[in-house]
Amino acid sequence: MSPSHNRLVLELSVLSATSFAMLGLHQPFFPIWLATRGLSAEQIGLILSVPIFLRAFVGPWITGLADRYIAPRHLLAVVGGLAGCGWLVMPFSPDFPVLLLVVTLTVTMMLAPIPLGDIITLDALRDNPVLVYGRVRVWGSIAFMLVTLLAGLLVSWLAVAIVPAVMAVFSFGTTAVALWMRTGMFIPARHLEPPDAGTPDQAAQKVPVRLYLLLLGTGLVGSSNAVLNGFGPVLWVQQGIQSWQIGVLTACSVVVEIVVFWRLGGSRDVDKAYTYLMIGGSAAVMRWLLMGLAPDVVGIGILQTLHALSFALFHLGALGMVAALAPVVRRAHVQGLFSAANALMFALVTVLAGPLVQAWGIKAYFGMIPFAVAGLLLIMLAHHKR
Repeated sequence: MSPSHNRLVLELSVLSATSFAMLGLHQPFFPIWLATRGLSAEQIGLILSVPIFLRAFVGPWITGLADRYIAPRHLLAVVGGLAGCGWLVMPFSPDFPVLLLVVTLTVTMMLAPIPLGDIITLDALRDNPVLVYGRVRVWGSIAFMLVTLLAGLLVSWLAVAIVPAVMAVFSFGTTAVALWMRTGMFIPARHLEPPDAGTPDQAAQKVPVRLYLLLLGTGLVGSSNAVLNGFGPVLWVQQGIQSWQIGVLTACSVVVEIVVFWRLGGSRDVDKAYTYLMIGGSAAVMRWLLMGLAPDVVGIGILQTLHALSFALFHLGALGMVAALAPVVRRAHVQGLFSAANALMFALVTVLAGPLVQAWGIKAYFGMIPFAVAGLLLIMLAHHKR
């Protein structure tokens, strides 16, 4: 491989690692930090869901800036810096309304690097066929796992109050990585001319109906993670599970995720991608059914391995279907829709998850099963709608 190719692989891998590393701290320990501020389950559900809901509308707008006005890596530097400032301010929020506002703005900026990173990576993959998505994305999973493990030890040592300060360090790190990168400078609107109305090229830009059904179905299956992602650590603490064990449990799911990404890489074959989706969605149904039975820490650890199917395999299937079905000239647009649909449905279900956890406790996982089943049905309909 040439030095330029090696440099590209390095940049994309570091970008993936940076984008997902902060989630390794945020996902398991931020809800616990919120709980230490005396917030109720309903308030935590609201404060976790509002940023995701906002992302559904702001996310496509942010990626649109990268399409037309500003290079993706420069935009990465901006949102990283804004998120870092938000994390530094957050602990000084005097009451719930102010905290909700600060968290909403901060997390919206924190999550922006993920779709921006996807745009940069997918552009690079189209120009470099030898690159494999899974071999790049896997470094995000590895970073997530390492940070989760270290964060569990850090929180056990310094207490959960350290979470916002460490999140600020990660966010400013995103800015540093963006400034270091060379790739991510392509702005499509400055290089591509839109086709004339009524021409075959213009008609080819239309997104097929089956793809909209697919986006809705994958969003529903993804939203069934709301109880685990939003309240899993809180429920584990209530079961007497310690901080370092929470880190290990989260890392268990990421280990199997890494294996799937590395071994399978991804596929643009529609039938194979559909198989991935059906296996992954079915595993999600089984996972929530068994999690609702309140297993002990060993049982939870075993069930965390289903993440290999319910997330990793499902994610590869969704990206494969989008890559295969999306019009070539509208892939960035469809990628934005994919992120927005997932964010919107996840936010709505997270709002519902708060009262479910308050009323049902660990059995709230049962309430996630209908969303996964409905998503599977829509995916089946999308696949058979030729």
